[in-house]
Amino acid sequence: LSQLLCSATYGVCAALRDNFTAANMAGQGLAGVAPALAVVLVALSSSGTPDEACVAPHIDKAAVIYFVASALLFGAAVAAFGVLERSTRYIASGLNEAMVVTEEDEEEAEVNLDTPLVENDGDITQVCRSIALPALSVFLVFTCTLSVFPALTSLTRAPSNANALHKRLFVPLLFLEFNALDTIGRASAACFEAPSSRTLVLLSSLRFAFVPCFIFDDIEKGPSGPAVLQTTAAPFLLMAPFALSNGLLAALALTAAPPLVAASDRELAGNLMGLFLVLGLSCGSLLS
Repeated sequence: LSQLLCSATYGVCAALRDNFTAANMAGQGLAGVAPALAVVLVALSSSGTPDEACVAPHIDKAAVIYFVASALLFGAAVAAFGVLERSTRYIASGLNEAMVVTEEDEEEAEVNLDTPLVENDGDITQVCRSIALPALSVFLVFTCTLSVFPALTSLTRAPSNANALHKRLFVPLLFLEFNALDTIGRASAACFEAPSSRTLVLLSSLRFAFVPCFIFDDIEKGPSGPAVLQTTAAPFLLMAPFALSNGLLAALALTAAPPLVAASDRELAGNLMGLFLVLGLSCGSLLS
């Protein structure tokens, strides 16, 4: 249900064009900042061991707070969509027409019952071909990200000689940094003109250079790679460009796809981009 709703929002944003896709991506990024910030606050108030503070601190209280906050945000999102649905931009996009079935539409559908369904396949195939490079780009972005974050980054620990507070906050702050900079990257996509599709694919592929860096970045177990990666600041310095590039390239790829197809196919293009995003998340999870 979650992925269905996400894909639907990509389709709506693609049909509305302009900066709606970047705004939608930024909103999803903010949804990741909230729980990361909550974990940091709980870790600050925890007096247990570092691992207990990072993994499941005061889980009952935290779960209630997270559920209430999620419910409030969901209600606000539904109310905001109700306002958007009545705006002139939304009405002009023709999205409302798909939800209204008149008697004339039913009669036309009955007349066309014998029409081969294969005729509709060309539209989807053509849309897939048109958005192939942006779709590949968003797939590569999230495959790279999920192969490293959070599987590898959650294993990073502060130096053994660090104090208890430093150890408790090390991983939560790393997660908060990723979500915050990822959100900034997503939001900043509205300030940039999308590069060519080939450039997006190239930049998305170059992000895989981060993978060996995070693999060798293991502070707690001692030197296992270049000395520059064995410092306390190394994980945070690596995370900054990693998170920024994730949000920026993903938003640019999702924004670049709709203009490549006809206006009537932009919603479909947005839905397909959401599909490739999910495929990237799944592939990255398997690699991790």
